[in-house]
Amino acid sequence: MGGLIEVAAVIIGQATQRVEASAQNVANASTAGYKRRVPFEAALEAGGPNSGVRSSAALTYDFAPGKLVETSNPYDLAILREGFFVTRDDDRPVYTRQGQFQRTADGRLATSAGQVLQSDAGRDLVIESSDFTVDPQGVVLVGGEPVDRIAVATFEDLGQLAPAESEGFLAAEGTARPSAHAAIRQGAFEASNVASGEEMVAMMEALRRAETGQRLVQVYDDLMARAITQFGQTP
Repeated sequence: MGGLIEVAAVIIGQATQRVEASAQNVANASTAGYKRRVPFEAALEAGGPNSGVRSSAALTYDFAPGKLVETSNPYDLAILREGFFVTRDDDRPVYTRQGQFQRTADGRLATSAGQVLQSDAGRDLVIESSDFTVDPQGVVLVGGEPVDRIAVATFEDLGQLAPAESEGFLAAEGTARPSAHAAIRQGAFEASNVASGEEMVAMMEALRRAETGQRLVQVYDDLMARAITQFGQTP
């Protein structure tokens, strides 16, 4: 009967992971560039994590693009097709689809988390004028003259990525390569790819699974109680 408890523990554990992932997804439904988390076993049930990233044994990321939101804000940037913005968090690169940037006092473009956008030359992107444009190839122009180019990285295997503490993803050194197919849209950003309605449905399904696991535990307790009672009555 010990196997019954093991099955119940697996069911309850998977349900807990689903609820936690969905709760985090709903909390970040309005976060630009956020990629929804999916428990790995749920991705397998859906036919395999073809667009996800396996960052742990239990979690994948769905890298399907979010909706493009037009803002006309020159500091909002969106990557079309593949790739990630390369940003700097202290001394390490962080890869993100979050394209809502702010210009700092020294001309750097940074995310709300303070990650600084990088150029394809491997340095902080510095724009000395607020009057600038970005062409589809990521070239930054000031007064019609090119001054730098935004770095966009891609990966052969998205499974090489791991989540950063604040936002975006980390990768092992040497795994990132320049994207040859990405295009950049200025005046727009990519929204989260979370569908709140789907996440609520996933939560309800997970709760029903947890109830099933709890019923198995109750069955086990009842069987053990009967066995103990019968053993006590044996002469």
